[in-house]
Amino acid sequence: MKKVLLLLLATSLLAACGDDESSSSANPDEQSSSSIEKGSSSSAEKGSVVDERDGQTYKTVKIGDQWWFAENLNYDVPNSVCYDNRETNCKKYGRLYRWQEAVKGACPEGWFLPRYADVNELFYETGATGYSENAFVLISRKNVNWSEATDDYGFSAMMGGYFRLDEDNPENNFGGLGQYSSYWQEEGVDSKADYFFINANSNDVGGSSTFIGLEKFSVRCVKDENRDNFVQPCKTDSTDTCDYGTLTDERDGRTYKTVTIGKHTWMAENLNYEVENSWCYDNKPEKCETNGRLYSGDASLNACPSGWHLPGKEDWDALARMTGFDEQGWVVTGLEEWPDATDAYGLSVIPAGNGTISGKTYINENKIAYFCGALDENECYSGWFVNSSRMGTECLADNDTYAVRCVKD
Repeated sequence: MKKVLLLLLATSLLAACGDDESSSSANPDEQSSSSIEKGSSSSAEKGSVVDERDGQTYKTVKIGDQWWFAENLNYDVPNSVCYDNRETNCKKYGRLYRWQEAVKGACPEGWFLPRYADVNELFYETGATGYSENAFVLISRKNVNWSEATDDYGFSAMMGGYFRLDEDNPENNFGGLGQYSSYWQEEGVDSKADYFFINANSNDVGGSSTFIGLEKFSVRCVKDENRDNFVQPCKTDSTDTCDYGTLTDERDGRTYKTVTIGKHTWMAENLNYEVENSWCYDNKPEKCETNGRLYSGDASLNACPSGWHLPGKEDWDALARMTGFDEQGWVVTGLEEWPDATDAYGLSVIPAGNGTISGKTYINENKIAYFCGALDENECYSGWFVNSSRMGTECLADNDTYAVRCVKD
């Protein structure tokens, strides 16, 4: 896939030059269609999608190999707002969302927040690659402030501004209307969420990140039939409707509990199949019975039973999407030492810690769960970690040992 690196925001996105549409520029809708280059928006493949949740219809456009919303999302979810709390602004610019709600299924079925690769492809296909004075090719000609907008590819970006909570000066909560727009991306890490922006003031585009929960931005959905939608939790203190099953490992006759989340079935217990270079925590057999074994990276590659595989980064990412990318690891864990644990999806993660391949040193029991994953293209064991406050993926050291959860082929 063609890739173009997102440029980081060099100046603060939230330092608005203005937040209204009082410019006296001529209405760009009155421009001649000859101003649009042949082969771009005039010939772009266009369509529409009906959001079955509320009946709203959105224009869509195909840019390169991707289908995008050609309008900002306007689906009402908790904590979303209209600019200046005016319903008329929602109809024109869509709603402004916190990342937490945007990533948990704000887009309709089959549509998602874009990833880095999606945004990079959008910028590549349209030539809107950073500070090169060409953002107007993405900006709708309906933005009355900007007669220079050409919307060459039918993306039709509306400069919907942003919301940033200012408790001391609530009148400053909203800004940037008519000037620029920011759109959430799927990725978030270390309590920050990523977004891309289109700035009409400086006619540029780029990407950056912000602390989760501080801002509300617009949403543009991208189509992906192969990705997994957010799955509602299935377990509370009083109810448990999770889709459980069992797996019997024919190699040693051991039976494991399993759970299906979305379209994926996971082991709901840590693997306890003995292979060379696997150990019980502290070399105590009883630890294997409760926490499973700890495996070296090489040992983990062939540890799963037939019909099951060691998860790779795509599997971890799918699990994160389905459980909402929640930074609080307790969503998928259950242990008395973690009082906030809910085990909301029945995965029953145990913070079994990790060790060294010498089998002599063990750390992090009841503190962190590390799971070894398959080798990625960089020869890295694509592991997953969960602690009492967050979860995520990382490249695991090849001289340590980790727990294993297998996922069904």
